[in-house]
Amino acid sequence: MWLIARYSNGCGKGRIPLPEAVRNALVRWYIGQGARADEEAGIMLVQQARIGEKWIACDCLPPGEPPPILTPAFLSEAETYYLRRLTSTDRPEHQPDCPFFREQATNRITEVWTQVWIGVEKGPR
Repeated sequence: MWLIARYSNGCGKGRIPLPEAVRNALVRWYIGQGARADEEAGIMLVQQARIGEKWIACDCLPPGEPPPILTPAFLSEAETYYLRRLTSTDRPEHQPDCPFFREQATNRITEVWTQVWIGVEKGPR
């Protein structure tokens, strides 16, 4: 996976490879199976990509083909960062066995903790 210039097709020069440890943490966070450290690493990557006006190119297709693209996004209502898949007729799809083939899991650790904390805060119903 790579950080790429915003609005690019993900090919050519200027791609910044993600370290394997960061990629693995991002995948675990995206599919909702990561630990707190994975979520923090994923959110940090998405924040930095958004600030740096970068997108994330997936490596699930063979070399030389334009990669599927993920864009960093901020959901203001939930005050959280997430990845959005760019899908359109002119964008390549992720491979069906790619973790980014489906939408991002929404039950993140911080959401679960917030729900638990709110439940404790409000008390039993």
